[in-house]
Amino acid sequence: MTKYIIANWKMNMGKQEAIAFVTALGGISIPQEIMGVLCPSFPLLGALHLPPTIALGAQNCSSFGSGPYTGEVSASLLQEMGCAYVIVGHSERRTLLGETSLMVKEKACQVLDHGMTPILCIGEPLDIYDQGRTDVYLKEQLEESLPDRDFILAYEPVWSIGTGHTPRLEEIEAVHKFLHNVLKEKGFAHTPILYGGSVTGKNAREILVLPSVSGVLVGGASVSFDMFLTIIESAT
Repeated sequence: MTKYIIANWKMNMGKQEAIAFVTALGGISIPQEIMGVLCPSFPLLGALHLPPTIALGAQNCSSFGSGPYTGEVSASLLQEMGCAYVIVGHSERRTLLGETSLMVKEKACQVLDHGMTPILCIGEPLDIYDQGRTDVYLKEQLEESLPDRDFILAYEPVWSIGTGHTPRLEEIEAVHKFLHNVLKEKGFAHTPILYGGSVTGKNAREILVLPSVSGVLVGGASVSFDMFLTIIESAT
């Protein structure tokens, strides 16, 4: 089974740092069963020449195809820049920038319309987790964000992202199984589900061996080459 290791650099890495990282990445051997994806910030998309074993992804795209939307970036341009994947609906955009699930769905459809794969993010905040309402919340968020074609789902508990705290392994597996069942009901039985939320080189292996986990979406740890390499090695 393919394991996805997706690096979300967020608003980190200058041009020279990024080039050095990618150069080092070209010197390692990545097994065929691992799909590595690097998602840098927009200005770096044209500056990085990735090795053939690593795909290029973007962290976001516009829900519009083109037009007078200052500061937005279209899916068509991302495809032209060589992107194969686009992250949509990351919790930081949902919470900090007010993106709704309808907007996320529209973005996912834009990505699909231009031959790329959306990485659709969903996740519950701490109050929902504490109330034991994770399943209900995630089901609603997923249904409202769901595109009409194949995609990758990333489960990122909002309360875990960047905090260093992760759910227990049995909790991760239970949520992934629940999401697999929801997807099966919707006709997406074979959709990969990734885990994201304070993934590091120390916990990646135990997360990646969980039966329902198809990979990881890595934030802060992915800007360290040594850490990212350790996570890749954890998937083998």
